[in-house]
Amino acid sequence: MWLFASPASLAANIVINNLDGPGEGFNDPTPTLPVGGNPGTTLGQQRLNVFQRAAEIWGGAIESAVPIVVDANLDPLECTTLSGTLGAAGAIEVYRDFPGATLSNTWYHVALANAVVGSDLSPTTSDIVATFNSDIDNNNSCLTGTNWYLGYDENPGAGISLLAVLLHEFGHGLGFSGFVDLETGRLLDNRQDVFSHATFDISRNRTWAQLNNYQRRNSATNTGNLVWNGTGANEAAGELLVTGLAAGKARLFAPNPVEPGSSVYHYDSAATPNLLMEPSLNFGQANELDLTDELLLDIGWTRLDSDGDGLSDTDEFETLNTNPFSVDTDGDGLTDGDGVVTVGNYPDGVDADGNGFVDGENQAGTDPNEADTDADGFSDGDELLAGTDPADAAPEITLLNPVSGSTFPIGASIGLSASATDPEDGDLSAAITWSSDIDGPLGTGALISTNLSTNSHAITATVVDTAGASVLATITVTVAGLPGDINDDGVVDVADLLRLQRALLGLESLSTMELQRADLHPAGGNEIADSGDLLALQGLLTSP
Repeated sequence: MWLFASPASLAANIVINNLDGPGEGFNDPTPTLPVGGNPGTTLGQQRLNVFQRAAEIWGGAIESAVPIVVDANLDPLECTTLSGTLGAAGAIEVYRDFPGATLSNTWYHVALANAVVGSDLSPTTSDIVATFNSDIDNNNSCLTGTNWYLGYDENPGAGISLLAVLLHEFGHGLGFSGFVDLETGRLLDNRQDVFSHATFDISRNRTWAQLNNYQRRNSATNTGNLVWNGTGANEAAGELLVTGLAAGKARLFAPNPVEPGSSVYHYDSAATPNLLMEPSLNFGQANELDLTDELLLDIGWTRLDSDGDGLSDTDEFETLNTNPFSVDTDGDGLTDGDGVVTVGNYPDGVDADGNGFVDGENQAGTDPNEADTDADGFSDGDELLAGTDPADAAPEITLLNPVSGSTFPIGASIGLSASATDPEDGDLSAAITWSSDIDGPLGTGALISTNLSTNSHAITATVVDTAGASVLATITVTVAGLPGDINDDGVVDVADLLRLQRALLGLESLSTMELQRADLHPAGGNEIADSGDLLALQGLLTSP
């Protein structure tokens, strides 16, 4: 196993800021013997060593040019002989709309925001706060017979691995958490957070960023149907998990009723094998990040790859046993990344074209002197991994109508048209499939007509050739409802008036589309629902 630093790398430097006073927590002078690789000889030093070990593991998994400062201490927390609080960690601040943010008007955890910007947005403030229960050690009034296990290994016996708990809680502080009030579905300062953009409700076929407060509140208890929608974590989950998936995506913990501190911002406890970020610590939990760092990559963190061979440092020294600071560990002329892509090991053959598998193992039809035989923008090796034919070029699709951004009245018949061609299969226009992110499948063909619900729709046209290569194109269209018809039932009536009255009294919230239909005054709207809209709606009801 390789575990050493490289001055050229951008490994995240996670700094533990000891907030404990003399004689307590990290400064407890109680003598103790080294355990499980932890060389400390006092209780306080061993505790601090474990915190620093967790910081090293996370620091080797993510990139940041900005130090991540963790305010840490151990204090007596709530505990009985049968149950107790282990500890907690979270982001101290959140930021939005900073340079490099991929999502606008969206809250990011401060450590991630700093990493994206490349400088400290709040240099006088720490990034994560972490408090853990000191009463668990040598105290039969707190979890009788149980102590913190302070070793670095995975042999806690009857103890609780502090290292595993820290890896879990640091994960929350780095981004495995959100800022929605799960009891009401309300957003922090009425803005989305980065976690919600990939929290997906299968029943509604929408992310939390697309739901209103009422829908989010119900989604938080949609057991078995609330999943993570990020590509990286789900690709890894598909390879790792036996249970804990729904529709091919990793399930999130969504019990009914909501469990504060546990619901949503954990993987589902139904997962097999056990995962680090389940709501409760599993006995014998491995000190590994499993799917945790994959999820953080989905929200914007980048993976540390010190030698640039395409493999993360974490994967190299935890899983593959290759040197994360050598591009070619076995010296066979192939990068470590090429070796893994080939056949899951480190090949001895020649890879003249650098396409990711040795020439003697090239699939039929590929050229050993061309890294991308079919010139489709994906190397032969990447296509082999993805299950597509490296000798077959992907089709091309052209959207013809309507223009992206078009708006249609409610009930309008909307014509969708496109063309598609493929170098091997020719004209594939008749095989184009159409779908809406709101209404689902719409039909198949080069030209279709459809009626869409009142909403803003992402319309996607997809075509797949006979070899399985696919391409898609997306446009946005909006269907505007009848002004004043808040309920979107085709008529303006007293029910709409009552909805607007309740919204103005703060008794319920209107969705974005409902707000657009309620915004009647002044003419053309002013993007808010107010008393002027109420009077205008009353006027519609009383006019002949």
